[in-house]
Amino acid sequence: MRKRPDFLLFLLFSVVFVVSGFARDELRFPNGDRISGKVVSQEGGKIRFVSEMLGELEIPATGVEVALDVPDTPVEALAGLPPTKEPPAKVVAKPPPQEQPAQVRPPPPPAVTPAALAKDKSRWKGRVEAGFVQQTGRSDRTDISLRADAERKVGRNQFRLEGRFLYAESAGAETTDRRDGLFRWRHDLTDRMFTQAQTSAYTDEVKRVDVNAEQNLGLGYKVFQRERHILNVGAGLTGQYRESAESVDGWAYLVEAFQDYTWRINGRITISQNASAFYSPPELGSRNIASSAANPNSLGNYRLRFNSTLQGKVTDRISMNLRYEFEHDATIPNPALRDDQRISSSIGYAF
Repeated sequence: MRKRPDFLLFLLFSVVFVVSGFARDELRFPNGDRISGKVVSQEGGKIRFVSEMLGELEIPATGVEVALDVPDTPVEALAGLPPTKEPPAKVVAKPPPQEQPAQVRPPPPPAVTPAALAKDKSRWKGRVEAGFVQQTGRSDRTDISLRADAERKVGRNQFRLEGRFLYAESAGAETTDRRDGLFRWRHDLTDRMFTQAQTSAYTDEVKRVDVNAEQNLGLGYKVFQRERHILNVGAGLTGQYRESAESVDGWAYLVEAFQDYTWRINGRITISQNASAFYSPPELGSRNIASSAANPNSLGNYRLRFNSTLQGKVTDRISMNLRYEFEHDATIPNPALRDDQRISSSIGYAF
C-alpha cells in the first residue's frame, strides 16, 4: 500500500508531460529515418546526441540534417481537434560536401609536325658492318669483310652510297682482295616511274683489274611499294672503262637490266635482294674483252650479279647479317677467276 502513492505520482507526471508537450531536437537522415532527442554538441565533424530510447550517440555529421526545438504532438491532436499552427523548426543547413580534388592528367605529348617528319626523312641513315673469320689447323684461312651504306631521301629524290672491302687468304695465298664503291641517284617521275643514275668503281688485285669505272643511266618501275614489300625493276645503258694487266684497256658500252626487292617480315627481321645483268656483243668494238684467241667462244662482255641479305635486329642499333653473294664476269681472261661466290656473316651498327 505504500507503493501506491509513488505509482500515482509517476502516472500524474506522465500525463502532465504528454498533455503539456515539449520541444526536442531531431536528426534527419538521407534515407528518411529520424531520431528524436537532444543535441549535446556539434564539433569535429561529429554530432553528440542523447536519444530517449537509444541513449547517448555520436554520429558523423556528413549528410545528416539537424532540426532544433521541434515541438512534440500538441494537446489538440490528442483530443481530435485541428492542430494549431506550429512554429517552424530551426533547421541547421547540411555541411557542404567536400569537393574531390581534380585528377591531374599528364600533358599530351607534343604533336609531331609534318615539317619535323620531313626533316627526319631527309637526313642520312645507314649502317656499317664488319665480319671476320680466322681458321688455323689443318688449313689456314683468313676472311675479312667491311661494308658501309647510307641513304637519304629529299622530296622525290633518293640518294644511296655503298662501300665495300673484301679480303681473303687461304693457305698463305690471296683469294680475294677487292675494293668497290657506288653512288646512286633515283628521281621519282610519277608514283610508279623513276629515273636512275648510278656511278660505280672497283679494283681487284686477284683478278688484276686496276680500275673498272662505270656510269649507268636507266629508267625504273615500282612494281609494288607497300609497308612490308618493295619491288623495283628497270633497264638502262652503261658506259664502262677498264684498265687491266690481263686485257686491253678501253671503253665498252653495255645494256643493263636491274631489280631490287625488300621484304620487312616484322620489326626485327628484313630480307633484301638485288640483281643486275650487263651485256655488250663483241661487234660493238669493246676493247677490254679478252682476245678471241684466248677466249674464242666468248659471248661478249657480260656480267651477272646477285646479292641477298638476311638482317636481324638485336637492338635498334645493332644487327646480325647473313649474306649470299654471286658475281660472274665473262671478260676476265682466267676462267678460274670469273666467278665469285661467298656466304658471309657480320655485325652491323645503324646510324
